[in-house]
This record gives sequence, C-alpha cells and structure tokens, in this order.
Amino acid sequence: MLDGIEFLSVLVLGLAVMLDRLDTARTLAEFLNVSLAAVRKWTRFGLPHIKVGRCTRYDRESVLRWMQTRQQRNGHGGGEAA
Repeated sequence: MLDGIEFLSVLVLGLAVMLDRLDTARTLAEFLNVSLAAVRKWTRFGLPHIKVGRCTRYDRESVLRWMQTRQQRNGHGGGEAA
C-alpha cells in the first residue's frame, strides 16, 4: 500500500507522462496548419482540452473527432454524395 507521499509522487509522475503525450496550443496549431489564435478561439467554443493548473493540453484524437462532428453538423460531410 502506498503512503501519502508515495501516492502523490506516482500521481505527479502520471500527470507528467500524460501531459507529455498531449499537444500544447502551439503544437496543435502547427499540426492543424492553423493559427494559434484559431486554436484559442476554438477552445472557447468547445474544442476538447485538458487543464492542469495553468497548462492547457489537447488530445489530437479528441480534437479531430470534434472537428469532424462540427463539419457534419455544418453540412460538410466530407465526400458524401450530393
């Protein structure tokens, strides 16, 4: 069984590993080939993100699903027959 200090150490290490696997707003903007301002604006409109303290991180799979859902809602189904 872990004592309090060991538990916190494991928790902090887990958060560090998780954050390392996620994108910052800047790296997400580069990946999507959009501006940093666009990523920040989309975040205010529901772009999936994770906040840990002052850090905001993005999971690419969640972001791509969100974008696909918004495209379908707006009638841009991507390759569907007219």
